[in-house]
Amino acid sequence: MLTLNLIKDRNHILYLGRELERAEIALFLGKNYVQDLKFAEVL
Repeated sequence: MLTLNLIKDRNHILYLGRELERAEIALFLGKNYVQDLKFAEVL
């Protein structure tokens, strides 16, 4: 993402990675994913 100049802020890339990971876990568990909610609140 940085090399393609899609996102210039490294912190934003890390945030996106964490949110994508949470979404994948929720999908695996058959749960709903809600951006920025604590994971325990969704489970």
